[in-house]
Amino acid sequence: MLPEYILIIGGFSLVVGLVCHFFFSKNKKLLAEMWAVDTYSARDLKRMVKGDFAATVEVQGSVHCENPVISLAGYVPCCYYHTSVEREDRRTRFVKSGGSLRTKTYYVWEKEIDETYSTLFKVRDKTGETSVDPTSASIDTKVVVDKIVDHRELWFGQRVRNSDTGKYRIKESVFKHEGFAYVLGQAFPTGVGDALIQYPKKGYMDPKKKFFIISRKSEKELTKKKQTLGKVLGTMRAVFFLAVLYSLLAYFDIVPGLIN
Repeated sequence: MLPEYILIIGGFSLVVGLVCHFFFSKNKKLLAEMWAVDTYSARDLKRMVKGDFAATVEVQGSVHCENPVISLAGYVPCCYYHTSVEREDRRTRFVKSGGSLRTKTYYVWEKEIDETYSTLFKVRDKTGETSVDPTSASIDTKVVVDKIVDHRELWFGQRVRNSDTGKYRIKESVFKHEGFAYVLGQAFPTGVGDALIQYPKKGYMDPKKKFFIISRKSEKELTKKKQTLGKVLGTMRAVFFLAVLYSLLAYFDIVPGLIN
């Protein structure tokens, strides 16, 4: 194998290994946060969060929303939606062919709408309700629209420019105001005897690592999923870092017979 190929393999392995390490570390810190933070009932949380006191907490229960929003593309009542619209454009560029220049046509997707909107909802358990502001949370959403159309939708209005080809790609995901939810975030007093969970001002285990999770899975299910993910990322990290080491040994010909 040529030395330059060994360096390319080693460089690729290093990049992938570092990416795996980044997500492995993030996943590990999230698990540590979940294990350290206590789960509170709505009643206990109201008693605890008073005055200027705020705390990182977990709550679980059914989702309820008095004033749901309507998503742009799917017209779905929900607590949160993210909608994106891209238009297809035709482009040309000069390419050299047979000693002369000619034009080549190609197509690209240009972002027109990338909108996120949310509203307050409540997590209800046997003891009461806790308000949640989902802004900036990592949310377990459901895709309700994923399509390419050859016409303009009525709701585009003036927000979307005309496509050169007439094609538009629309994607939308929502968090509906129903079903079960697990929430990890920071609870703050509202001043009216209630608690509001929102994006934390600081992390619990590490002040710089802020976690705000809204999931359809229970804490037990989510923990199991993150543990499995951690094992996969840890194995991948080890494999690619070993590939980096092997590439170095091969490049300096410490492993014989690999360089021609």
